[in-house]
Amino acid sequence: MFQRDVWNDPIFQGMHIIPVLGQILALRPINSEGTESTCKSLEAFRLAAILYISALRARFGVDTTSWEFLYAGKLRDILSSEWSDQNTSSSTIIWILALSYASQCKIEEKGFFWEALMGHTTTSNIVCYADLENKLKTIVWDADLLVDQSRTLRALFNSGG
Repeated sequence: MFQRDVWNDPIFQGMHIIPVLGQILALRPINSEGTESTCKSLEAFRLAAILYISALRARFGVDTTSWEFLYAGKLRDILSSEWSDQNTSSSTIIWILALSYASQCKIEEKGFFWEALMGHTTTSNIVCYADLENKLKTIVWDADLLVDQSRTLRALFNSGG
Protein backbone atom coordinates (compact mmCIF):
# COMPACT_ATOMS: atom_id res chain seq x y z
CA MET A 1 0.00 0.00 0.00
CA PHE A 2 1.29 3.46 -0.94
CA GLN A 3 1.29 6.18 1.71
CA ARG A 4 1.89 9.75 0.69
CA ASP A 5 4.05 11.99 2.89
CA VAL A 6 1.77 15.04 2.88
CA TRP A 7 4.34 17.17 4.76
CA ASN A 8 6.64 17.00 1.74
CA ASP A 9 3.87 17.33 -0.82
CA PRO A 10 3.23 20.93 -1.95
CA ILE A 11 0.24 19.76 -3.99
CA PHE A 12 -1.53 18.60 -0.81
CA GLN A 13 -1.10 22.00 0.80
CA GLY A 14 -2.16 23.79 -2.37
CA MET A 15 -5.26 21.66 -2.84
CA HIS A 16 -6.39 21.27 0.78
CA ILE A 17 -4.91 23.92 3.11
CA ILE A 18 -4.69 27.05 0.93
CA PRO A 19 -8.38 26.94 -0.12
CA VAL A 20 -9.47 26.75 3.52
CA LEU A 21 -7.22 29.70 4.35
CA GLY A 22 -8.69 31.63 1.42
CA GLN A 23 -12.22 31.02 2.68
CA ILE A 24 -11.31 32.11 6.20
CA LEU A 25 -9.56 35.24 4.95
CA ALA A 26 -12.64 36.16 2.92
CA LEU A 27 -15.11 35.45 5.73
CA ARG A 28 -17.04 38.52 6.84
CA PRO A 29 -20.23 38.83 8.89
CA ILE A 30 -23.12 39.27 6.47
CA ASN A 31 -25.91 39.80 8.97
CA SER A 32 -26.40 43.56 9.16
CA GLU A 33 -28.60 43.02 12.22
CA GLY A 34 -25.67 41.63 14.21
CA THR A 35 -24.49 43.60 17.18
CA GLU A 36 -21.01 45.05 17.36
CA SER A 37 -20.21 42.44 20.01
CA THR A 38 -21.29 39.63 17.68
CA CYS A 39 -19.19 41.07 14.86
CA LYS A 40 -16.18 41.28 17.18
CA SER A 41 -16.72 37.68 18.31
CA LEU A 42 -16.86 36.49 14.71
CA GLU A 43 -13.75 38.48 13.82
CA ALA A 44 -11.86 37.09 16.83
CA PHE A 45 -12.83 33.56 15.79
CA ARG A 46 -11.79 34.26 12.18
CA LEU A 47 -8.39 35.60 13.27
CA ALA A 48 -7.82 32.62 15.57
CA ALA A 49 -8.74 30.28 12.70
CA ILE A 50 -6.11 32.04 10.59
CA LEU A 51 -3.56 31.37 13.34
CA TYR A 52 -4.63 27.70 13.38
CA ILE A 53 -4.16 27.40 9.61
CA SER A 54 -0.87 29.28 9.95
CA ALA A 55 0.33 26.63 12.39
CA LEU A 56 -0.63 23.90 9.92
CA ARG A 57 1.16 25.70 7.07
CA ALA A 58 4.29 26.01 9.20
CA ARG A 59 4.40 22.21 9.29
CA PHE A 60 4.78 22.37 5.48
CA GLY A 61 7.81 24.63 5.87
CA VAL A 62 5.95 27.86 5.08
CA ASP A 63 7.33 30.84 7.01
CA THR A 64 4.24 32.30 8.65
CA THR A 65 6.01 34.10 11.48
CA SER A 66 5.83 37.57 9.98
CA TRP A 67 2.08 37.56 9.48
CA GLU A 68 1.24 35.74 12.72
CA PHE A 69 2.39 38.93 14.49
CA LEU A 70 -0.13 40.91 12.47
CA TYR A 71 -3.11 38.66 13.23
CA ALA A 72 -2.16 38.25 16.90
CA GLY A 73 -1.99 42.05 17.20
CA LYS A 74 -5.43 42.41 15.64
CA LEU A 75 -6.77 39.78 18.03
CA ARG A 76 -5.35 41.63 21.00
CA ASP A 77 -6.98 44.85 19.77
CA ILE A 78 -10.37 43.13 19.56
CA LEU A 79 -10.10 41.31 22.87
CA SER A 80 -8.91 44.40 24.74
CA SER A 81 -11.65 46.62 23.30
CA GLU A 82 -15.14 47.15 24.67
CA TRP A 83 -16.07 43.63 23.63
CA SER A 84 -18.58 41.60 25.56
CA ASP A 85 -17.95 37.88 25.29
CA GLN A 86 -21.18 36.91 27.07
CA ASN A 87 -22.70 35.47 23.87
CA THR A 88 -19.58 33.48 22.99
CA SER A 89 -19.11 29.99 24.46
CA SER A 90 -16.32 29.49 26.96
CA SER A 91 -14.83 26.81 24.69
CA THR A 92 -14.61 29.29 21.82
CA ILE A 93 -13.04 32.00 23.97
CA ILE A 94 -10.49 29.58 25.40
CA TRP A 95 -9.70 28.27 21.90
CA ILE A 96 -9.15 31.83 20.64
CA LEU A 97 -6.95 32.70 23.61
CA ALA A 98 -4.95 29.45 23.48
CA LEU A 99 -4.18 29.91 19.78
CA SER A 100 -3.28 33.54 20.41
CA TYR A 101 -1.00 32.72 23.32
CA ALA A 102 0.74 29.90 21.40
CA SER A 103 1.22 32.02 18.27
CA GLN A 104 4.26 34.02 17.25
CA CYS A 105 3.40 37.35 18.85
CA LYS A 106 5.06 40.22 20.63
CA ILE A 107 6.01 39.70 24.26
CA GLU A 108 3.46 42.24 25.53
CA GLU A 109 0.73 40.50 23.53
CA LYS A 110 1.84 37.14 24.92
CA GLY A 111 1.39 38.58 28.42
CA PHE A 112 -2.07 39.87 27.56
CA PHE A 113 -3.14 36.50 26.11
CA TRP A 114 -1.62 34.65 29.08
CA GLU A 115 -3.56 36.73 31.59
CA ALA A 116 -6.85 36.38 29.70
CA LEU A 117 -6.35 32.64 29.12
CA MET A 118 -5.55 32.01 32.79
CA GLY A 119 -8.65 33.96 33.82
CA HIS A 120 -10.91 31.96 31.53
CA THR A 121 -9.36 28.59 32.40
CA THR A 122 -9.81 29.34 36.10
CA THR A 123 -13.45 30.29 35.53
CA SER A 124 -13.95 27.08 33.51
CA ASN A 125 -12.26 24.89 36.17
CA ILE A 126 -9.44 23.90 33.84
CA VAL A 127 -6.56 22.90 36.12
CA CYS A 128 -4.22 20.95 33.85
CA TYR A 129 -3.16 20.72 30.24
CA ALA A 130 -5.31 17.62 29.63
CA ASP A 131 -8.41 19.59 30.67
CA LEU A 132 -7.39 22.43 28.36
CA GLU A 133 -6.75 20.09 25.43
CA ASN A 134 -10.19 18.48 25.90
CA LYS A 135 -11.79 21.94 25.84
CA LEU A 136 -9.82 22.91 22.71
CA LYS A 137 -10.91 19.72 20.96
CA THR A 138 -14.55 20.82 21.24
CA ILE A 139 -13.69 23.41 18.56
CA VAL A 140 -10.70 21.91 16.73
CA TRP A 141 -7.33 20.83 18.06
CA ASP A 142 -4.89 18.14 17.07
CA ALA A 143 -1.84 17.94 19.32
CA ASP A 144 -0.02 15.82 16.73
CA LEU A 145 -0.43 18.55 14.11
CA LEU A 146 0.10 21.47 16.47
CA VAL A 147 3.15 20.09 18.23
CA ASP A 148 4.80 23.43 19.03
CA GLN A 149 1.56 25.09 20.13
CA SER A 150 0.66 22.11 22.32
CA ARG A 151 4.14 22.14 23.85
CA THR A 152 3.81 25.87 24.60
CA LEU A 153 0.45 25.40 26.31
CA ARG A 154 1.60 22.30 28.20
CA ALA A 155 4.62 24.24 29.49
CA LEU A 156 2.30 27.05 30.62
CA PHE A 157 0.29 24.65 32.77
CA ASN A 158 3.32 22.68 33.98
CA SER A 159 5.02 25.87 35.16
CA GLY A 160 1.92 26.90 37.07
CA GLY A 161 1.61 30.08 35.02
